[in-house]
Amino acid sequence: MTPTPVAPAPLPPFRRSAVPSISPNPQPLTPPPSRLAGALRDRYRIERELGAGGMAAVYAAHDLRHERDVAIKVLHPDLGAALGGERFLSEIRTTARLQHPHILPLLDSGEADGLLYYVMPLVAGETLRARLERERQLPLDDALRIATEVADALGYAHAHSIIHRDVKPENILLQGGHALVADFGIALAVQQAGGRRMTQTGLSLGTPQYMSPEQAMGERTIDARSDIYSLGAVTYEMLTGDAPFTGSSVQAVVARIMTEKPTPLRALRDTVPPHVERAVLRSLAKLPADRPATAEAFAALLRDGGHPGHRDDPGIAEPARPASRLTRLLVPALAVVTLASLALAAWALRSKPEAPGTSRLTVLLEGYYADGEEGPLLSPDDRTFLYGNMQSDMVLRSEARTEAAIVPGTAGSWSASFSPDGGSIVFTTGFPGNLKVVDLGTGAVRTLARVSALGYGTSWSDDGWIYYTADIGRSILRIRPEGGEPELVARVDSAESELVFRQPNALPGGKGLLFTRWRKEAPPDIVHLDLASGRSRVVTGGLAAWYVPAGYLVVVRPDGRLTAMRFAPGPGTIESRAVDLGGSVRVAIGGQPVAEVSARGSIVYGPASASDQLVRVTRTGQPSPVDPAMRGGFRSLALSPDGRRAAVSVYSGGRVEVWIKSLDDGPFTRVGSAGTYAYRMFWSPDGRRVGFTSDVGGQPGVFTAAADGTGAIEPLPLGARAVEEGSWTRDGRWLVVRVGSGSGRDLYAVRVGGDTTPVALATTEAEEYSPSVSPDGRWLAYGSDGSGKDEIFVRPFGSPGASRYQVSVGGGNEPLWSNSGRELFYRDLSGNLVSAAIAPGDAFQVTSRRVLFSTQSYQADVRNRSYAVSPDDQSFYFIQRGSANPGGVVVLRNWLAEVERELEGSGD
Repeated sequence: MTPTPVAPAPLPPFRRSAVPSISPNPQPLTPPPSRLAGALRDRYRIERELGAGGMAAVYAAHDLRHERDVAIKVLHPDLGAALGGERFLSEIRTTARLQHPHILPLLDSGEADGLLYYVMPLVAGETLRARLERERQLPLDDALRIATEVADALGYAHAHSIIHRDVKPENILLQGGHALVADFGIALAVQQAGGRRMTQTGLSLGTPQYMSPEQAMGERTIDARSDIYSLGAVTYEMLTGDAPFTGSSVQAVVARIMTEKPTPLRALRDTVPPHVERAVLRSLAKLPADRPATAEAFAALLRDGGHPGHRDDPGIAEPARPASRLTRLLVPALAVVTLASLALAAWALRSKPEAPGTSRLTVLLEGYYADGEEGPLLSPDDRTFLYGNMQSDMVLRSEARTEAAIVPGTAGSWSASFSPDGGSIVFTTGFPGNLKVVDLGTGAVRTLARVSALGYGTSWSDDGWIYYTADIGRSILRIRPEGGEPELVARVDSAESELVFRQPNALPGGKGLLFTRWRKEAPPDIVHLDLASGRSRVVTGGLAAWYVPAGYLVVVRPDGRLTAMRFAPGPGTIESRAVDLGGSVRVAIGGQPVAEVSARGSIVYGPASASDQLVRVTRTGQPSPVDPAMRGGFRSLALSPDGRRAAVSVYSGGRVEVWIKSLDDGPFTRVGSAGTYAYRMFWSPDGRRVGFTSDVGGQPGVFTAAADGTGAIEPLPLGARAVEEGSWTRDGRWLVVRVGSGSGRDLYAVRVGGDTTPVALATTEAEEYSPSVSPDGRWLAYGSDGSGKDEIFVRPFGSPGASRYQVSVGGGNEPLWSNSGRELFYRDLSGNLVSAAIAPGDAFQVTSRRVLFSTQSYQADVRNRSYAVSPDDQSFYFIQRGSANPGGVVVLRNWLAEVERELEGSGD
C-alpha cells in the first residue's frame, strides 16, 4: 500500500430540497364476459357487469332453472388457474352451510371453461361503500345498527369456526336499511386452496385499511379477533368518514397500522358517545389479546359501553403521531401486493425483544433493488433514504414526502454518498465513467473527474474532500467538490499481495481514512490511514467499517455479523473487544456488505439469509428443493449441458466462490476463486469445465476451472479487457462476452482456438447485456435499454449490422433460449417468467408470448441470467430466497448506550 500525505480544506455549503415524485398506476383485470356467458349459458343468462376488483369480477345474471336474479362472482383467471378448481370448490362448500339473517347466502359454485365462480342472491340495495361515498359520515344510530348487525353475523360464523378475513364496506350490503355480509369464507377458501401459489398471482387477501396487524404480517393462522379489528375499522369509518389508517400506498397503510394509534373518534366527531369511542378503539388494539374476545362482546360495548375505560386501556389513544420518523418512509413497490410483501412494511413483531432503548425497524422501500450490490444510505439528518432501483437510478425517500422520487441525472449510478449537509450527492457512473455530483436543490449535475474503471465506494469528508476508489479498487483518490485535479491517496501494493481497496470512509476533521483491504488468499482487513503522516495500520478484520463520533467503529465481519468496537483515530492501542449488534448483513458480489452507517450513528442494512435454496420449478410454477439439506447464501447458477449438475455461486468467509452440485443427491464440490468473487457461471459444451466472472486477475474477467474441482483457474483469452459476462456457443467455437459495466456495456464474440480479435455483436450507445445464443448458433438474444427501459432483442449472430427484432413487450431482462430453440424465455418487469414462442424457418418471428409463473420469490440479476432450464425444457432452476424479507432493509438506532454498558460490564 502506497499512501500519499494530503492536507484539508473547507467545504462550501449546499442547499437541500425535494425532487419530483413518482407513483404507480395499477390496472384491474376482469374475465371476458363472452367467455363466461358461453360457459354458463345452460344455467345462467349473463346480463351485465356490476364491478371488478383485484380478486374477482361480479356480474348480474338470471338463474334459468329457478327463475330468479342472482349475482355471479368470477375469480380472476390468473388466480383461478393458480388455485385449481377441485380444491377451491371443496373449501368453499364449508361456507355454504351458513344461514343467518345478516349473511348473504351462497347459492351455487362451480367451474366453467376454467373459470371459478360462486353465485349469490342479487340484492336490491347498495353496498356500504356506495353509501359512504355518497354521505361520508353516517348518522350515529345507522352506524351503530349496521355495526351491531355485522357483529351478529360474525359471531354466528365464528361459532361455526369460519373467519371472514375480508370485512370491509364493499362486502357489507344494505337492503332495507339492514346489513348483509357477503363473501363469507371466500378469502379463507382461496388461501386454503391456493397456499403459496396464491402469492404468485400478485393478488392479496384482505384490504389494507381494514386488516388486523396479524393479518398484515402474513400470519396464516388468525382467529375471530382479526374480524373484530376489521369491523372496528369499518365502524370507525362510518362515524368519522375515513378509515383509521390511510395512506398513498398499501405499504404506507400497513406501516401505520403496525406503528401508530388511531386518532380518537371524539377528536374528529364530538357527538360520538365516549363508550362508543372506547369500544371502537379497543377493537383496534394492536394485540389480539387487548381486543374484545368475541363479536358479541364488541356489540355489547357499542350498546352500553361495558366498564369505563382509563388511560392505560389499550382502546384509549393519544392523538395519532408516528412511533418513528422512519415509519413514514414505508412506500409502495406495487399497488397490488401479496401478503408476504405487506409484511415487509411492518415491524418485526415476532422477533426477539430488543434491549431497552435499541430500536430495530424493518422497512420496505419503493423500487429498491434487493438483489443489488449496494444498500440504502441515510442522509446526515437521518430523515431520507437514498438507494438504487433495478434501472440503476438513485431514488430518494424522505419523511417529508408521501412517495419516492428518482434523482434526476443519476442513471447508471454507483457508489453514492451524501455531502455533509445532505444537500448534494456524489456518485460514480460507467465502466469507464465519471465521478459526478448532483445538487438536490436545483437538480444540476456536474462532472468532477473521469473514472477509468469502476470503483467501490465514495466518501464526502466534512473538511471538503471527496474520496473515491478507482481502477476497480486498485487506488483511492480524492478531489474537491468544485472539481480540479484528483490526488492519489493510496494504491495497492502487489508485493503485499494486495488485490483491491474498497469502502473508503473519511474520519471527522479530515484526519484519517478507513477502508477495506483485500489480499489474495487472505481475509479482508479494515485499514486506518493517517492522512497527515501517511502511516497506516490494520484495525481489525472485516468487510467494511464506519466511525461513529462517540468513539466507536461499526464493523461488518466476513461472516456478515454486525458488530461495534471502541476506536481512537489517533495513534495508540487498538480495541479488540467487539460487541455483537444482533444483525446479519447480506453480502453482495465482491464482498460488498449491503450496509451503511449515517453521521448520527444510525445503521441501515439488508438482512442476510443463510437459507437460500436451489429449487426445481415446473412450467406451472410449482417449486421443489433440489436438496433440502443444501442451504446457504447463494448468488447465481448455471446448469450443465446434460442437466445433471449445477454450478452455484456461494458466499463463504467474505468471498463468493463457485461450487458444483450433483443433482442426483450427489456431492457439493468447491471450484473456488482467489479473487473477491466468482459468479455468473457458464459451462463448456462438453461439460468438463465451468467458466465464471471473477476479479482474481485484479479486474473483472472470465476464467475457467475443471468442473471436478481439480487443477488451476485459467483466464480466457481476452487481453486487458474487463469482462463481466461470458458464455460458449453450443458448438464451442465462440466465446460471447459482455465488456464493461455501468453506461458502457457492449457485446463481443471471440473465436476459440484461433484469431482472438474480438468481433463486435452489439456495440451501440445503449447498454447491451445478457447475451444468449440460440442452440443452432443462428440468433443472438440480449437485453438493451435503448428504448428507455430494459427490453429483449434478437439479431442474427455474427451480423452486427443486421436488423434486430424486439421480443419483449413492456420490458424484459435475463433472456434464455430453450434447448429446442422454439422458445425464448425472459423475465418481464413484473417478475414473471415469460415464454416467447419462435416460429420455425429462416426468418425470425415471435408467434406468441405467455406468462408461465411469477419469479418474485427467486433471486434476480438484471444484467445476467440467474436461472436455468432443463434439457427437456420442462422445468427450471432458480435460487429461492431464504429471507422472509427479500425487499426489506433494517434500520438500527439507539444501540450505543447498550454497547457502552456491555463493554463496561466486561471491564473494557
